[in-house]
Amino acid sequence: MEMCSKEEIDLRISLGNISKYERDPISLEIDKKRMVKIYIRNENEKPRSLLNLLKTTNYLLNLLIDTPYDINELRNLYLFLKDRLKAVRKDLKRNEEDCSKIRLTILGLIIVFYIY
Repeated sequence: MEMCSKEEIDLRISLGNISKYERDPISLEIDKKRMVKIYIRNENEKPRSLLNLLKTTNYLLNLLIDTPYDINELRNLYLFLKDRLKAVRKDLKRNEEDCSKIRLTILGLIIVFYIY
């Protein structure tokens, strides 16, 4: 399961629109497995599956847990997470799969992020 489509990855690489959180922390090389779909107002795009959204949400919140406490770093991470979780919420809203347990789990995790 990818957190970002191949088309978006290719476009963002060509535009240089890669967050430091989407790079390998040691080599700083682009890590496609760490790339997360950005929020774009595009209603024609197919939403990600609920399991993919759950995986993405868990991945994003683990970034918060793994980040050392530094006010500037946390501010940058907050802005990154806010954008990516907005994309998750958009896909969650448009997804037609019927599994309310996964939906509630994702929404609960997002709520915890905003309360934190």
